[in-house]
Amino acid sequence: MIFFIISINGGIVLFLFGFKEYRRLSFGKNLIEAIISAFTDTFEFSSIGMMLIGLILIVIGIIGLLK
Repeated sequence: MIFFIISINGGIVLFLFGFKEYRRLSFGKNLIEAIISAFTDTFEFSSIGMMLIGLILIVIGIIGLLK
């Protein structure tokens, strides 16, 4: 159970950090960065990647707590 709570907290922090980076650049630059990083295996370090992984962690944590 503690794993799921940590997963939710980590997901929130990762999502907020990615959102802060996303707001720093324009949409086009973020999209280009996400496409390039997807092909260079650094997608999790792009702002869109951080937001996506954060959301996945939040969903995993919520599903785990509801089971």
